[in-house]
Amino acid sequence: SGLQAFYTEAQTRMDALTTERNALQTSSTEAQARLDTLTKEHSTLQVALAEAQSRIDALNKERGTVQSASAELQARIDALTKERDTLKTSSTEAQTRIDALLKERDTVQSSSAETQARIDALTTERTALQTSLTEAQARIDELSKQRDTVQSSSVETQARIDALTTERTTLQTSVAEAQSRIDAMAKERDMAQSSSAEAQARLDSLTKERHVLQKSLTEAQARIDALTKERDTVPSPPSVGAPSVSTPAPSSPPQTRDVVPPLSRDLPKPPAFSLVGAGTPAIPVIPAGDPKTSLIEIPKPVIPAPRPPLRIPRLEHSTTLKFGVDSTLLQKIIETAPEALNGMRRCLHAFIKNQVETSLLDELLTSLQALTEQTVQANLTAIATLSYALNALIEDLLRIPGQINPSSLRTVSQSIDFLVTLLDEKNLSRTKDPTLANIFAVDDDSDARKTIRGAIEIVNLKVVCAENAQTTLAVLSEQKFDLIFIDVRLPDMNGFELCTRLRKMPEYKKTPVVFITGAVTVQNRVQSSLSGGNDFIAKPFNLLELGVKALIWIFKGQLGLV
Repeated sequence: SGLQAFYTEAQTRMDALTTERNALQTSSTEAQARLDTLTKEHSTLQVALAEAQSRIDALNKERGTVQSASAELQARIDALTKERDTLKTSSTEAQTRIDALLKERDTVQSSSAETQARIDALTTERTALQTSLTEAQARIDELSKQRDTVQSSSVETQARIDALTTERTTLQTSVAEAQSRIDAMAKERDMAQSSSAEAQARLDSLTKERHVLQKSLTEAQARIDALTKERDTVPSPPSVGAPSVSTPAPSSPPQTRDVVPPLSRDLPKPPAFSLVGAGTPAIPVIPAGDPKTSLIEIPKPVIPAPRPPLRIPRLEHSTTLKFGVDSTLLQKIIETAPEALNGMRRCLHAFIKNQVETSLLDELLTSLQALTEQTVQANLTAIATLSYALNALIEDLLRIPGQINPSSLRTVSQSIDFLVTLLDEKNLSRTKDPTLANIFAVDDDSDARKTIRGAIEIVNLKVVCAENAQTTLAVLSEQKFDLIFIDVRLPDMNGFELCTRLRKMPEYKKTPVVFITGAVTVQNRVQSSLSGGNDFIAKPFNLLELGVKALIWIFKGQLGLV
């Protein structure tokens, strides 16, 4: 009975344990079902995380953490089936982990949405860049085609330039012969002035010959016009530095001295000069004009009346000129010079607008010679030297109107303006003998070098010449020069680059540099200024023009006006 009672009690306890076990099993089954649900949800999260991982590399670490946690959770869930006592604890921990996973899932989903928006924005931007790239490529292809067309046109243009150059040389020869005949006619007319009857008879003869010349020149002008039209569409060919005569246009009706109005005529008035504290006057730019209208028409030769030759006192070879100036005469020159110089400038500006009126240059020359004579008498040697050279240049332009061009007119204007500076008393004592100046010129053409040397020697100056930039740099590093002429087109280094190199040498930072160029274009002017150049002269140039330009810049260098 005791065993039975114990058995009964044991059976009761077993039933209770069985019930408890069943309850636990039920709870475990429910937990397992919850875990299965969570496992499916976890799988879904893993798929979402896998998709996000393919687009965002930054989520790789977080996905590994989730997978590791899921593996640990699965291991713990399997252990719950074997360990009853730890099931509840494991369930609590699983719930906590589940909550963390839910929060992490929400974060991943939010991050995925932001990433998608960023990807969409980048995709739109990439599409826009691809469109721009396509348009740029199309533009590049178009420019490549245009470049090929321009290169092909350049070859054809060069061939036409060579042909035009040959024809121009032939025309220049014909014009030189015609000019020689005009000079001979002028001399014959001067001889005929002693007798009015003989002069009239000779004038009739000259008129007939002039008509013949006009007919010949008209035919030449027709040819020149045709060449000019072709030339307008191509760049100007490089010119040889040797002096040449511009092709003249047909003659205009005769001009006589009787119709020349006095200087008081109503001409355009430039700004008045002032000799008190005069600085460096601005140099007016001579408009190049249309190629057709820039050809100078040759009217019936108007030879000015013979003038007595000017005698310039020879300069003493001293570092500073000594002037024995009469104060009364100097004061008279200072008082009358502004009006005379303004009159010269008005004549020059009027002539620039109407280059057929060569009588305007004759008026200018008359006033200039009067000033020159006064400066010679006053022993103002520097002014007289420049004024005398300018006299010779204007007389040469009157004798050969074909040499009148924008470059020569600019030099004349520049000279008249600079005479104002020289007439300042404080500058007179600072000028030195220009023959003591050292001048250097570089040009790769031997004929051009001979021409430059001849032009410099005309005004009693001396020059050292070189043929390339390397020789120039070597010579200039050994000897100091006061003025440098540079040809723009040099073979090893162009003139602008050479000037830039010179400006880096301490002794040549302020030395005047004048460029010699075959084409005075806006681009050349800009490059000249940027490289440190002070002035330029166009080929082909008049010998006296280059000589006058050299005197101007030598005196400017002495006065510190560079």
